[in-house]
Amino acid sequence: MEQAKHGGDHSSRAAQLQARENEQKALSRWLKGATFEQVAAAGFGIATANGAWRAVHRALARIPKEDADQAREAQLARLQALRLLLWNHAGAGPH
Repeated sequence: MEQAKHGGDHSSRAAQLQARENEQKALSRWLKGATFEQVAAAGFGIATANGAWRAVHRALARIPKEDADQAREAQLARLQALRLLLWNHAGAGPH
């Protein structure tokens, strides 16, 4: 009961801080172009691509909306550039 008077379990807080740090690492890797599979394989506590997706979205929710929107726009631009590259390559045909 003494623990509850003083704000709860500190190991829980440490775990929460570590989880947020891992989410920030996941966001950073994603912003650099890593896939969710690559984020999960990076070895900082996220086991699956789905878990990496959730971690990135939690991290985006914690930053200012303008920054999150810029991050999403940068990813969209990267994906559109890749799509255009693939489209042009597919249309070129064999030489």
